[in-house]
Amino acid sequence: MPTPEEVINKTKDIIQRTNLFKDLMVKEYSWDDFYTSDEYISLLNTHSRHRLLPKKDREALFKGIKDIIEKYGGNIKKKQLVALFLAKKL
Repeated sequence: MPTPEEVINKTKDIIQRTNLFKDLMVKEYSWDDFYTSDEYISLLNTHSRHRLLPKKDREALFKGIKDIIEKYGGNIKKKQLVALFLAKKL
């Protein structure tokens, strides 16, 4: 899985190679989200990769994740990063 920096650099390269834009700027915004174990499981349940799992497998996965979160204090911190690409059209 590529790092966020690799994804950002690849996207910059793609934009620049189109020769349709100039003055490309990238602004990055990051923050931490905090979830209880139940909130995190609810979030995971919105992801299609998890929704496509057979119900029994999904429930077992979510139980395992919840158990680990509960074992380590009942909360999880998830880093978030958004990259905003700004450029002028030629």
